[in-house]
Amino acid sequence: MENLMQDLINAVNHTNNFGWSDLISLISMTASWLVIYFLVKEVIDRNRPYLQISFEPVRSTLACVVIKNVGTVPLSLKSLVFNNEFINQLDEDVISRLLNKKIMDMPIFPNRQVIFALNKNTLDIINKFNIKTIKINYIYTKLNKSKEYKEEVSFDYNEFIGLLIYSSELDELKNELNKNNKEIINTLKDIKMQLVDITKYEDEYVKRIAIKNDENENQEN
Repeated sequence: MENLMQDLINAVNHTNNFGWSDLISLISMTASWLVIYFLVKEVIDRNRPYLQISFEPVRSTLACVVIKNVGTVPLSLKSLVFNNEFINQLDEDVISRLLNKKIMDMPIFPNRQVIFALNKNTLDIINKFNIKTIKINYIYTKLNKSKEYKEEVSFDYNEFIGLLIYSSELDELKNELNKNNKEIINTLKDIKMQLVDITKYEDEYVKRIAIKNDENENQEN
């Protein structure tokens, strides 16, 4: 863009009679440079790595950090730094494991993810932790490349309150439906067994009638 502006300035300075044709030429040149700029930017953006970090409850309530490659090229995760105020409330083994992520070299391929469990129920974090906001500073590169991308993400677990209540209600509804389904299945089995018994009784009854009819016919003969 700097080269483009300089070309425009030079064109104006070297033109004594600046007419419509000159203006059209400048506009065309500007449009060409803009097209080239956006094309180059698109190629660069498409070929750079993109890492996404989210905070999700796995299996309904287990607090986890989910790290996913959302780009189109492989990347290498170089560092994860968590805020001490939050992780110091976790279990000792989890704290040690997270602190060891400050220096790392973990390849993650496109559409693949890595999950770090905090070994805490999300409801416990909401109800018992004094510090409920987790922050992560992270560094990653394109696989086998040196250019680093540094980013930061944070999340307040209070945001999960409504979602977890809703999920809990859904789980209760699911369990109730499963219970009802089992009761219905058992009832259907009982009905089927009763129908089988009735069918057997009807068959036996028909047989007895047939035998009795045969006996009556023999007596008449």
